[in-house]
Formats: sequence, structure tokens, C-alpha cells
Amino acid sequence: KGKIPKKRVSVFGVMCRTCWVSILSAALIKLTGDAVSFVNPHILLLMIRFIDSKEFMWRGFVYSVTLFVMAELQTIFNHHHMMNMSVVGLNCRTSIMSAVYKKALRISSSARKTCTVGELVNLMAVDAQRIADFAPNAHTLWTTPLIIL
Repeated sequence: KGKIPKKRVSVFGVMCRTCWVSILSAALIKLTGDAVSFVNPHILLLMIRFIDSKEFMWRGFVYSVTLFVMAELQTIFNHHHMMNMSVVGLNCRTSIMSAVYKKALRISSSARKTCTVGELVNLMAVDAQRIADFAPNAHTLWTTPLIIL
């Protein structure tokens, strides 16, 4: 009989399918926060022009309040993005540690001889933590070129 070949499953694909809503919402929040950061230089230019001109005083107040509000919005969006992606990272870390632990319980005694306890602990703790640490900065890979342009 023909055997059905096993399809290799990637951890990255599984995590993306599991957490895609959180990842997408964090991407939109990050994009919005980066878009808000482009407003501040324009407001500063308006404030400099205001100082050099004889416009009404209320415009200066509007410019300064707008500058403050935009800076606050940028901070809120960036921190909300970091929080969402930190939660995604923690979920990924927990899933990976659980999968490695379940696999460690299922491996045969002959396979346990090839892999030490230290290697299993390393897989469960250090490698999973690296993935969790990367998650908050994952969207920086594609937003940095947009900011530079």
C-alpha cells in the first residue's frame, strides 16, 4: 500500500494561524502609531511659522495642544502594539513549551538516551523565551522601511 507522506508542519505557520487576529490588529495599531508620528514635524513647522508671523494667539495654542495630543496618541498606539505582541509572544512560548513537554513524555527510552535532560530544558526554556522576546519587535521588520521612506 502507498503510504501518505507526512507533511512537515512549521511552528511559525501554526503560530500565525493561531494568533492571526492578534497579529493583524497589532500590525494595524503599529501602522497607525507610525502614521501619527509623521504629523509632529508638520505641526512643529506650523508652530515655527506662527512664531515668525503675527497670527492670532489662539492658533499657537491649537498647535501646541495638537502637538501634545499627537505625541500622546503615538505613545498609546506604540504601547498598545507592544502589549498585544507581548501577549502573542507569551502564547507562543507557552505553546512551544507545552509541545516540547508532551513530546518529551512520548519519546521512547532509546531516544531519551540520545537527548539529555539539559537539551530538553534548553528547548523548553531558552529557545521558547527567544521566540517570546522576538514577538514585540516582529512588526518592526516591515514598518522600519516605511518610516525611512
